[in-house]
Amino acid sequence: MKKRKKERKEEREKEKRKRKKKESLVAQIVVQAAKEYPQQLGVNACIRLFEQFKSYEGSYFFLWTYLCSRLDPDIHFMYIEGAAKTGQIKDVKVNPGNAPLVVVQLCDDECPEDFIKVLLYLSVLSFQMILLFSNVRRG
Repeated sequence: MKKRKKERKEEREKEKRKRKKKESLVAQIVVQAAKEYPQQLGVNACIRLFEQFKSYEGSYFFLWTYLCSRLDPDIHFMYIEGAAKTGQIKDVKVNPGNAPLVVVQLCDDECPEDFIKVLLYLSVLSFQMILLFSNVRRG
């Protein structure tokens, strides 16, 4: 009985991985098309499309191409949100003073707890480095 239950669970996990891999491939294709034809499709329409299908991976990769040329805080926020939801910790930069707000938003967005813990740890390290540098400058 336990063996059969374990087999079903493994099969569900296998199907889940297959589905996720397929969704990732589709997202990559859509991102490529959106990058190639942003004028024809419209940047905002592409963003809404990724949001509608909750394609955080697609949103993350698409918005990456526009970060340098756009000062819109909403685009930067969506990029950070996509990075957080896809586990791209290196791209999630948080001002230590804003950490509580960011943590609340990530919890609301149902980000994995481990990700939030790592982000907090990095935020604390960043704050400690700021203190260290300010003390050295005064020194």
